[in-house]
Amino acid sequence: MKKRLAVIVGTVMVMGLALAGCSAEAANSAAKEPASTTAAAAEKKEETAASKDQGAEAKESQTEGTGPEIKWPEENITLHVPGSAGGATDTAARIVGDYLEKAAGGTVVIQNEPTGSGAVMLESIRTSDNPDYHIAMVGSQGVNLYQNGQYEYDVRDEGQFTIVNRVITGAHSNAIVCSKDAPFKTFDEFVNYAHENPGKVRVVISSGSLSEAYTAILCKGLDLDVKLLQASSSEQVTNVLGGMADIFIASYNTLDGYKGTGDLIPLAFISKEREADYPDVPSFTDIGLGDKIVTGGQFIIASKGMSPDVVQKLNDLLLKLPEDQEFADRAETTNNQLEVLNHEDSIKMYDEVFDMYDAVR
Repeated sequence: MKKRLAVIVGTVMVMGLALAGCSAEAANSAAKEPASTTAAAAEKKEETAASKDQGAEAKESQTEGTGPEIKWPEENITLHVPGSAGGATDTAARIVGDYLEKAAGGTVVIQNEPTGSGAVMLESIRTSDNPDYHIAMVGSQGVNLYQNGQYEYDVRDEGQFTIVNRVITGAHSNAIVCSKDAPFKTFDEFVNYAHENPGKVRVVISSGSLSEAYTAILCKGLDLDVKLLQASSSEQVTNVLGGMADIFIASYNTLDGYKGTGDLIPLAFISKEREADYPDVPSFTDIGLGDKIVTGGQFIIASKGMSPDVVQKLNDLLLKLPEDQEFADRAETTNNQLEVLNHEDSIKMYDEVFDMYDAVR
């Protein structure tokens, strides 16, 4: 019994000593641990801190817009164009497509879809079952078609489409052009003739395009009564040269291609200022319509289903497009300016274009 009591008392004393000395033991624990254990703990602490730093840097990087690293593209990208091969939009699209092939390391296939002035193309984009790999280049088509009731969905509707970014604008202005056989040769003569002969001047347009919008601006602003004829963008010059129409709205490149022949005559440029190579031809400012100019440019859009990571990736790549001298040179020789806006600013720009066209109507 005494022996057992002694053991209990001894145990209590040991526990008391242990409690009394815990602070000292904690203070000296590092010295008592093996060197390898201490080093491992320190290394683990450093790794944790580094991991936190890397996580913060990655988060900050994504916030700044450099975007996450994703495996894209892993298959061909189809770039849809609402116009025929060889047209102004097609030319711009091929610059963007070729750049994306170089920058993204994938294959970009251009698909021309002029049917319905772009309405068919918009619907194929909207309903795409592979939205990360189907994009489209559009200018004013989506705005015009929706506002005219020719297409049901608004490109601005995030429940239907994604506006990725604005990539390109015209380096020179479009022009109101007539043939050399037209009964007028200057803008003033055209206006006088149209007033004296209501409904007789034949203007060829493409529904849902800039040609339709600016013809409406012109007729409304100057109280003109003209006869509207429909033709695709690529067929308009043929209609005018063939005598089937008097006027159309031509790209600067188209007009410049006939500069030496005299077959096409510019009546006015849809610009704030006169074009340097045509100093005698009035601008829209000169004819009192300078506040009606819409310069939205060409936008890359996709279905609402496009992954946010892919939207960011496309922005990262395309924002660097103007820095690539090869494509800057191509743009300059094809009447294009590489003016790329990020995702948010592109949405704002598209809104401005929409509001301007709405005001005109």
